[in-house]
Amino acid sequence: MFAHTTVFIASPFPFLPERSNIVDTFTYLHQEAGLSHAQIVQFPAILRTRQCVYKPRHQFLVHLGRAQFDPKEPNYVSPKALVTGIDAVFCENVAKTTVDKYNEFLKTL
Repeated sequence: MFAHTTVFIASPFPFLPERSNIVDTFTYLHQEAGLSHAQIVQFPAILRTRQCVYKPRHQFLVHLGRAQFDPKEPNYVSPKALVTGIDAVFCENVAKTTVDKYNEFLKTL
């Protein structure tokens, strides 16, 4: 089965919003965050996530040196964990820091 077919069957909603939003999200997550096609296929709902959620969180992880999306490496961050939950939960469980530090980081963007 083709990867795009798998993505559509698993999560058809990414194909409903504006195409350019999906392309922009895919481009950022693949080229900037380094997610593989397989990881995006595994978590297709990530394509529905707003840029204001995934981009600053990824940038914060890069700032902390915790942007590790290779499951074979230590401190692996699941792509799903990057985009789900409120900021406080993301900070505690994924970034391993406080939401106050995240909010301070956001002010620098």
